[in-house]
Amino acid sequence: MTSLTADFIVVVSNDDDFHAGFHQFSDKINRKLKAGYKLHGQPFSINQKLVCQAMIREEGAMPAGDTTIMYKHPDVVRMA
Repeated sequence: MTSLTADFIVVVSNDDDFHAGFHQFSDKINRKLKAGYKLHGQPFSINQKLVCQAMIREEGAMPAGDTTIMYKHPDVVRMA
């Protein structure tokens, strides 16, 4: 049985994103989307200042009907 692996990350905003109206945060998300990641759930906030977005990128071929996904340990991504 062939399984699909998934790369799971959480993109996190920083103080500069908060003061710039989260435009830089949306740029981070767009860069990850172009790299093959997909949104995983809705954005969430921490301390009403930081915004986070879980994202996932599937790797490998998945035969029809196979729904097994092996998750890697999540990484937190802070991009400048």
